[in-house]
Amino acid sequence: MASDNMITPRRAPHLAAMFQKAYAQAVMIQGIDEQMDAMIEQREKLETEILDIQTQINGEFERMLVSAKEARLKLRAQITSSPKSNGAAGANGNGNGKRVEVEITPNLKLPGIPLEDTRVAS
Repeated sequence: MASDNMITPRRAPHLAAMFQKAYAQAVMIQGIDEQMDAMIEQREKLETEILDIQTQINGEFERMLVSAKEARLKLRAQITSSPKSNGAAGANGNGNGKRVEVEITPNLKLPGIPLEDTRVAS
């Protein structure tokens, strides 16, 4: 028994060092857990912000589509309710007797479309 008592005091510093190391690692794990909680909370906030932005974008698209539909319906109503001249088509066949002029540019260059040679051979 006397020899057991002598072994214990020699091991005490080693056991204390192991305990301190384990305690330090437990504290480190706790700190990492707190950081992870903060990061998860930050991620949730960012996800909420993204969803809010998506809702705003969807609302803006909806507003634009409704506005375009209203404009299209107004235009259609104006076309159908415009007064016809003598109830028949005018000289140009568009039904309102007004002349429509269109200017054609002979050398119009469109990307990807080659110009045709319109010169007449004599």
